[in-house]
Amino acid sequence: MASPSFIFSSATVDNPDQLSKQLTGQKVKSVCKSGAPQGRRHILFLDPLEGPAQTAVLLLKAALKRGLRTIVYTQSRKLTELIAIWAGSQSGPFARRISAYRAGFLPEERREIEARLASGDLLAVISTSALELGIDIGDLDLCILVGYPGSVIATWQRGGRVGRSGQDSALVLIAGEDALDQYFMRNPEDFIHRRPEAAVLNPFNPEILSRHLICAAAELPLRMDEPMMAEASVQKSVLRLEEKGDLLRSADGKEIYSRERSPHRKVDLRGTGNRFDIISGNKGERIGEIDGFRAFKETHPGAVYLHKGNAYLVEHLDLDTKTAVVSKRQVDYYTRVRGHKHTEIIEQFERKTVWGTSVFVGRLKVTDQVTGYEKWRIHGKKRLNIVPLDLPPQTYETEGLWYKIPVEIQRKTESKYIHFLGGIH
Repeated sequence: MASPSFIFSSATVDNPDQLSKQLTGQKVKSVCKSGAPQGRRHILFLDPLEGPAQTAVLLLKAALKRGLRTIVYTQSRKLTELIAIWAGSQSGPFARRISAYRAGFLPEERREIEARLASGDLLAVISTSALELGIDIGDLDLCILVGYPGSVIATWQRGGRVGRSGQDSALVLIAGEDALDQYFMRNPEDFIHRRPEAAVLNPFNPEILSRHLICAAAELPLRMDEPMMAEASVQKSVLRLEEKGDLLRSADGKEIYSRERSPHRKVDLRGTGNRFDIISGNKGERIGEIDGFRAFKETHPGAVYLHKGNAYLVEHLDLDTKTAVVSKRQVDYYTRVRGHKHTEIIEQFERKTVWGTSVFVGRLKVTDQVTGYEKWRIHGKKRLNIVPLDLPPQTYETEGLWYKIPVEIQRKTESKYIHFLGGIH
């Protein structure tokens, strides 16, 4: 019987020992002292007069002229492409040394960008969280964040991309209009001294657990005398999968097998649903991919799909073959999706009172409905028109947390002429 050793590494997580124990079920010893080289890091909190994207372009232009190797992080794939287009159009001879990077690129495209960045051929990359960790991209000097990433961990993880060889480096956080962005602009010392968030996971989430059990049983039969199998949630999932026919039990009842030989191919690690291929109608070749939940928002009929500085008009979204057919076009606009989301409480598992507020955990049903899209000028920030769409809603079930704010809190807030909805955001 094998007895493997596990080594976990993280530069930012606040609870490495607890997280490692949750992942393995074994006792671990954490080593928290860093021996990595680190030069001086300058941190700038910038509340811009213009929009954060336009400010990022100005900073990037200045960095390119000074030969600073720069990474710009954005919060969305579309903004990543737009900043790359805007910066490229204003950077003269440096335009060829700027590239976007995001999920949805073909693997060979991503590897090429990574190699160019590591070699120094690229001076700047504009990226989503796809370049946040796990990829060696060489030595960088400047990190620009277009908006607060949403957590201390993500901020330091992205900022940790620069100054890795011991040279001086800088991290610039450009605030958006979000309440949390503006809070840190007014209280930067709070951010600097704030501990990274703890990594929280639930290894017994039934949706995730069932997929892992099937994959594990395909690699090696699950033995009922294993400690993991004693968990009530595991036993419940096994019984449910047996009823569905996904798992099979041996005649003596001691081992569990997977019905499929390679169930891993059907499991998406990100849990974002089925993937759609993006096919160029001009050449009939696959130029990218997108997950099922984003397909309606980014590759709906009439959408402008931006890919490495090129614009493609979406002609058809085929839900049966899971393909989006696009054609390369010269257009002076991009598109923004319009829609709404509705969350329904299906079942309440647990309730607690925290600081006089009721907090709940339970099962939720989420419905996401795309209703149309807007056309915006690529240069000029002008909205051209609104186009309605008739697409089916997307629904899924998940576990979630919600809380109920006492009515008196809302009354007190509004009596002081403070925006209640903006405050709870």
